[in-house]
Amino acid sequence: MKRLFLLLAGVAWLGLAPAQSDHFEPLDVFELEYVQDPQISPDGGQVVWLRAWHDIMTDKTYRNLWLSRYGSSEAVPLTAGKHNDRLPRWSPDGSRLAWVSDRDGSAQIWLRYMDSGLEARLTNVQHAPSDLSWSPDGRWLAFTMFVPEQEKPFVSLPPRPKGAQWADPPKYIDDIPYRSDGRGYLPKGHRHIFLLPAEGGTPRQLTSGPYDHSGRLSWSPDGQFLYFSANYHDDRKLDPRNSELYALELATGQVHPLTDRHGPDTRPAVSPDGRYIAWLGYDEQYLGYQPMQLYVMPRSGGTPRLLTAALDRSVSDFAWTGDGEGFVIQYDDQGHTRLDYLSLDGK
Repeated sequence: MKRLFLLLAGVAWLGLAPAQSDHFEPLDVFELEYVQDPQISPDGGQVVWLRAWHDIMTDKTYRNLWLSRYGSSEAVPLTAGKHNDRLPRWSPDGSRLAWVSDRDGSAQIWLRYMDSGLEARLTNVQHAPSDLSWSPDGRWLAFTMFVPEQEKPFVSLPPRPKGAQWADPPKYIDDIPYRSDGRGYLPKGHRHIFLLPAEGGTPRQLTSGPYDHSGRLSWSPDGQFLYFSANYHDDRKLDPRNSELYALELATGQVHPLTDRHGPDTRPAVSPDGRYIAWLGYDEQYLGYQPMQLYVMPRSGGTPRLLTAALDRSVSDFAWTGDGEGFVIQYDDQGHTRLDYLSLDGK
């Protein structure tokens, strides 16, 4: 019912655009609004979501936080303005909301106290935080962030005379993925995991090395381990999809591998009772298309079990049910996005 409410909310916002004619015109795109990234409060009574809207004067899309209460058709804005909010995440007790916003000109982590409405900026970082995740006790926020590396010049150039206008120095590229559509040349560096006190402060970098850490971060119920996906293989540049699951022990900083197979293993999620860990992946067969499958295994280690062998669709996302006995899975089916329940034994 909660997910049906979110779908109806999305339809309602699309219906706000005034009809200018019987046909969709190019400028009508600026009247479209979308609901994105709905997050249900821990008590199930409220939903925070992103309202995406388009500004005709700047030809840009902006996103603001809105709040809806379960069972009510009303929605109220939590933020407003020409900036981008994203990644709203409730604290475990529902008293606070963390999110990332560029309202001050750069993407930073913000915190809102839901009872008073007071807001505080928690970070002053140089690069945009992603993948926010609260610790179970509400004391910490884990996130990923790009860490640049110093680029080494191919040759040592002499200093330019004062006032001289020389061409930019040549770029020395030794990475295979060095350019991206819409971004151009990629900066040299990697995404790493950080830990931030929920009251604010200096983030502590937890991972290092020439590896990228991105995607869902999942905590153990006792807050002692943080689970993530990364590609630590020596041939990771030639086989970038061959990621594995790892457990980061926060007390020692040690990283323990959980999977070891050829193929992607991503989006880990620990069960509410802490007994199991589930994730998405598949066995790489170098085909043109392979569907993402849902796997589960004991959190302490063991043989992974494939739960979606009977589903000939790719699982795009999943979430544990509150009792830890199953999942709600999301997948596309002939142009429709569907939600289904899947038990822990794959039925």
